[in-house]
Amino acid sequence: MTVDELSYAIITKLDRSTDEGLLNAIKLSVQGKWAYLVRQKIKEEGDNPIYEQTIRIPLGFGQIDVQCGLPILDDCPILKSTSALPAYLPLRGRQPYKISTLDRLTTIDYLQPEQIKYNVHNKYTGNDFWYTLANQYLYIYNNNLLENVLVTFIPDTPDSLDDFDCLTCGVKPVIPSWMEDAITKMVIQNLRIVQPNKDKEDIDE
Repeated sequence: MTVDELSYAIITKLDRSTDEGLLNAIKLSVQGKWAYLVRQKIKEEGDNPIYEQTIRIPLGFGQIDVQCGLPILDDCPILKSTSALPAYLPLRGRQPYKISTLDRLTTIDYLQPEQIKYNVHNKYTGNDFWYTLANQYLYIYNNNLLENVLVTFIPDTPDSLDDFDCLTCGVKPVIPSWMEDAITKMVIQNLRIVQPNKDKEDIDE
Protein backbone atom coordinates (compact mmCIF):
# COMPACT_ATOMS: atom_id res chain seq x y z
CA MET A 1 0.00 0.00 0.00
CA THR A 2 1.23 3.51 -0.82
CA VAL A 3 1.09 6.60 1.38
CA ASP A 4 -1.78 7.97 -0.72
CA GLU A 5 -3.74 4.72 -0.56
CA LEU A 6 -3.38 4.39 3.19
CA SER A 7 -4.19 8.06 3.73
CA TYR A 8 -7.39 7.77 1.67
CA ALA A 9 -8.33 4.64 3.61
CA ILE A 10 -7.89 6.48 6.90
CA ILE A 11 -9.85 9.58 5.87
CA THR A 12 -12.63 7.36 4.50
CA LYS A 13 -12.72 5.53 7.83
CA LEU A 14 -13.19 8.93 9.49
CA ASP A 15 -15.98 9.80 7.02
CA ARG A 16 -14.14 13.01 6.03
CA SER A 17 -13.15 12.12 2.48
CA THR A 18 -13.84 15.63 1.09
CA ASP A 19 -11.59 17.41 3.60
CA GLU A 20 -8.43 18.19 1.58
CA GLY A 21 -6.67 19.88 4.49
CA LEU A 22 -7.20 16.87 6.70
CA LEU A 23 -6.04 14.54 3.93
CA ASN A 24 -2.75 16.41 3.57
CA ALA A 25 -2.25 16.30 7.34
CA ILE A 26 -2.93 12.57 7.33
CA LYS A 27 -0.36 11.99 4.55
CA LEU A 28 2.33 13.75 6.56
CA SER A 29 1.35 11.79 9.64
CA VAL A 30 1.47 8.47 7.75
CA GLN A 31 4.99 9.29 6.54
CA GLY A 32 6.09 10.16 10.07
CA LYS A 33 4.59 7.02 11.60
CA TRP A 34 6.22 4.89 8.90
CA ALA A 35 9.63 6.37 9.76
CA TYR A 36 9.02 5.80 13.47
CA LEU A 37 8.05 2.15 12.96
CA VAL A 38 11.00 1.46 10.65
CA ARG A 39 13.42 2.86 13.24
CA GLN A 40 11.82 0.79 16.00
CA LYS A 41 11.88 -2.42 13.95
CA ILE A 42 15.53 -1.98 12.96
CA LYS A 43 16.47 -1.17 16.55
CA GLU A 44 14.80 -4.38 17.74
CA GLU A 45 15.69 -6.77 14.91
CA GLY A 46 18.57 -5.21 12.96
CA ASP A 47 18.74 -4.32 9.27
CA ASN A 48 16.06 -5.62 6.96
CA PRO A 49 16.30 -5.08 3.18
CA ILE A 50 12.50 -4.81 2.91
CA TYR A 51 12.76 -1.13 3.88
CA GLU A 52 15.59 -0.37 1.44
CA GLN A 53 15.33 0.84 -2.12
CA THR A 54 18.00 0.73 -4.82
CA ILE A 55 18.44 3.43 -7.44
CA ARG A 56 20.83 3.78 -10.37
CA ILE A 57 22.81 7.03 -10.26
CA PRO A 58 24.73 8.33 -13.32
CA LEU A 59 28.20 9.77 -12.77
CA GLY A 60 30.17 12.50 -14.51
CA PHE A 61 33.62 13.97 -14.05
CA GLY A 62 33.56 15.84 -10.77
CA GLN A 63 33.94 19.57 -10.44
CA ILE A 64 34.51 20.27 -6.76
CA ASP A 65 33.42 23.54 -5.25
CA VAL A 66 36.09 24.43 -2.70
CA GLN A 67 33.35 25.64 -0.37
CA CYS A 68 31.96 22.12 0.02
CA GLY A 69 35.03 21.12 2.02
CA LEU A 70 36.25 18.20 -0.10
CA PRO A 71 39.94 17.78 -0.90
CA ILE A 72 41.13 18.58 -4.42
CA LEU A 73 43.94 16.23 -5.42
CA ASP A 74 45.75 16.82 -8.74
CA ASP A 75 46.77 13.19 -9.13
CA CYS A 76 43.39 11.67 -8.21
CA PRO A 77 40.45 11.38 -10.65
CA ILE A 78 37.04 12.20 -9.23
CA LEU A 79 33.54 11.28 -10.36
CA LYS A 80 30.42 13.08 -9.18
CA SER A 81 26.76 12.10 -9.28
CA THR A 82 24.85 14.07 -11.91
CA SER A 83 22.11 14.83 -9.38
CA ALA A 84 21.81 15.10 -5.62
CA LEU A 85 20.99 11.86 -3.86
CA PRO A 86 17.51 11.51 -2.35
CA ALA A 87 17.11 12.10 1.36
CA TYR A 88 17.65 9.09 3.63
CA LEU A 89 16.17 8.02 6.94
CA PRO A 90 18.80 8.76 9.61
CA LEU A 91 19.62 5.68 11.68
CA ARG A 92 22.12 5.54 14.50
CA GLY A 93 25.33 3.64 13.72
CA ARG A 94 24.47 3.10 10.07
CA GLN A 95 25.96 4.64 6.95
CA PRO A 96 23.08 6.22 5.01
CA TYR A 97 24.01 4.80 1.60
CA LYS A 98 25.44 1.52 0.32
CA ILE A 99 27.26 2.13 -2.96
CA SER A 100 28.18 -0.63 -5.41
CA THR A 101 29.01 -1.19 -9.05
CA LEU A 102 26.15 -2.10 -11.38
CA ASP A 103 27.05 -5.79 -11.28
CA ARG A 104 27.01 -5.60 -7.44
CA LEU A 105 30.40 -7.36 -7.35
CA THR A 106 32.25 -4.38 -5.90
CA THR A 107 31.13 -2.44 -2.85
CA ILE A 108 32.51 1.09 -2.67
CA ASP A 109 33.50 2.04 0.86
CA TYR A 110 32.75 5.39 2.47
CA LEU A 111 35.59 7.66 3.57
CA GLN A 112 35.49 10.84 5.60
CA PRO A 113 36.79 13.72 3.42
CA GLU A 114 39.82 14.26 5.65
CA GLN A 115 40.92 10.62 5.16
CA ILE A 116 40.95 10.66 1.38
CA LYS A 117 44.35 12.21 0.69
CA TYR A 118 46.04 9.76 3.07
CA ASN A 119 44.41 6.74 1.45
CA VAL A 120 45.23 7.92 -2.06
CA HIS A 121 48.92 8.28 -1.20
CA ASN A 122 49.12 5.09 0.86
CA LYS A 123 50.95 2.29 -0.98
CA TYR A 124 48.51 -0.29 0.42
CA THR A 125 45.30 1.55 -0.52
CA GLY A 126 46.38 3.77 -3.40
CA ASN A 127 44.74 1.56 -6.02
CA ASP A 128 41.36 1.45 -4.27
CA PHE A 129 38.50 3.87 -4.78
CA TRP A 130 36.01 5.30 -2.29
CA TYR A 131 33.00 7.54 -2.03
CA THR A 132 32.22 10.53 0.11
CA LEU A 133 29.34 12.99 0.26
CA ALA A 134 28.98 16.76 0.09
CA ASN A 135 25.78 18.77 -0.22
CA GLN A 136 23.90 15.51 -0.88
CA TYR A 137 26.06 14.76 -3.96
CA LEU A 138 28.06 11.57 -4.30
CA TYR A 139 31.79 11.87 -5.06
CA ILE A 140 33.91 8.86 -6.00
CA TYR A 141 37.65 9.33 -5.62
CA ASN A 142 40.37 7.50 -7.52
CA ASN A 143 38.20 6.24 -10.38
CA ASN A 144 37.32 7.68 -13.78
CA LEU A 145 35.81 4.60 -15.44
CA LEU A 146 32.43 4.16 -13.74
CA GLU A 147 29.43 5.59 -15.57
CA ASN A 148 26.76 4.54 -13.08
CA VAL A 149 26.56 3.11 -9.58
CA LEU A 150 23.86 1.50 -7.49
CA VAL A 151 22.79 3.32 -4.35
CA THR A 152 20.90 1.30 -1.75
CA PHE A 153 19.35 3.09 1.21
CA ILE A 154 16.25 3.62 3.32
CA PRO A 155 14.47 6.76 2.04
CA ASP A 156 13.24 9.35 4.52
CA THR A 157 9.69 8.83 3.30
CA PRO A 158 8.35 5.61 1.81
CA ASP A 159 7.44 6.91 -1.66
CA SER A 160 9.81 9.75 -2.49
CA LEU A 161 11.71 8.30 -5.48
CA ASP A 162 9.58 9.26 -8.48
CA ASP A 163 12.39 11.37 -9.96
CA PHE A 164 15.00 8.59 -9.82
CA ASP A 165 15.78 5.41 -11.74
CA CYS A 166 14.55 3.11 -8.98
CA LEU A 167 15.21 -0.59 -9.59
CA THR A 168 13.22 -1.89 -6.62
CA CYS A 169 10.23 0.48 -6.60
CA GLY A 170 7.06 -1.45 -7.41
CA VAL A 171 8.77 -4.68 -6.40
CA LYS A 172 8.72 -4.09 -2.66
CA PRO A 173 5.63 -2.80 -0.85
CA VAL A 174 5.88 0.91 -0.04
CA ILE A 175 4.21 0.29 3.31
CA PRO A 176 4.42 -3.37 4.44
CA SER A 177 1.09 -4.93 5.35
CA TRP A 178 2.05 -5.37 9.00
CA MET A 179 2.41 -1.58 9.29
CA GLU A 180 -0.96 -0.64 7.84
CA ASP A 181 -3.09 -1.31 10.93
CA ALA A 182 -0.45 0.10 13.29
CA ILE A 183 -0.12 3.34 11.30
CA THR A 184 -3.90 3.69 10.96
CA LYS A 185 -4.42 3.36 14.72
CA MET A 186 -1.61 5.79 15.52
CA VAL A 187 -2.81 8.43 13.06
CA ILE A 188 -6.44 8.24 14.23
CA GLN A 189 -5.37 8.37 17.86
CA ASN A 190 -3.33 11.51 17.19
CA LEU A 191 -6.25 13.12 15.39
CA ARG A 192 -8.55 12.37 18.32
CA ILE A 193 -6.10 14.11 20.66
CA VAL A 194 -5.59 17.14 18.42
CA GLN A 195 -9.18 17.65 17.27
CA PRO A 196 -10.78 18.20 20.74
CA ASN A 197 -8.09 20.81 21.49
CA LYS A 198 -8.83 22.55 18.19
CA ASP A 199 -12.56 22.50 18.92
CA LYS A 200 -11.91 24.05 22.34
CA GLU A 201 -9.82 26.82 20.77
CA ASP A 202 -12.64 27.58 18.33
CA ILE A 203 -15.10 27.90 21.21
CA ASP A 204 -12.76 30.17 23.20
CA GLU A 205 -12.42 32.47 20.23
